[in-house]
Amino acid sequence: MGQINHPVKLKQMLEAFNIKNFVESGTGDGSSMDKILLTEMVDNSYGVELDDELYENLEKKYDGLDYVHLYKGYTEDRFAEVLSDLDDSPTLFWLDAHFPGADYGPAGYGEEPDIDKRLPMEKELRIMKENRDLSKDVIFMDDLRIYVDREFTAGNWAQRKLYGADGYDFVEEIIGDTHVLIEHLADQGYLLAFPIGTTEEQIVEIAQL
Repeated sequence: MGQINHPVKLKQMLEAFNIKNFVESGTGDGSSMDKILLTEMVDNSYGVELDDELYENLEKKYDGLDYVHLYKGYTEDRFAEVLSDLDDSPTLFWLDAHFPGADYGPAGYGEEPDIDKRLPMEKELRIMKENRDLSKDVIFMDDLRIYVDREFTAGNWAQRKLYGADGYDFVEEIIGDTHVLIEHLADQGYLLAFPIGTTEEQIVEIAQL
């Protein structure tokens, strides 16, 4: 499980791309959303969470905050609704790459046979592409080591060939025409997608490469 402020200078990135919305799949305990809210730079934050207990905790945590919007269920079932609730302002998407039980519950990766639920990122990106002009948005994808072996600071994932994926060509297929893809090897790895036209100098500075 990564942290949204680890691969980038978060506040600087939000300002550079004029980010006004935050959308997170697999909100968990809200630690990443908290970091976004503390910047006081976004107007609305949207979180999708599957686990009953975690969702109830999030409802209590953000009770009374009308700029925090929570959705319960699988992202493949709720993401179209989230996207319809968004305005056209530049948005930061923070996508968790795997079945939620792997981080927060007793269920492991192999206990979810449906690959779209075990590895939801491809389905999420396709729903995003079908329902929104993503060209102004920034998209961060967590847990890159589920897809490839690299020199990640947390090491490679020994079970990748059993429960993970063989590469992330689908990301290039879906958003390669609108975004520049950058691998960041901190933690379990991140795949960062910045709008086409973002300069190399900007990326190096913001992503702390």
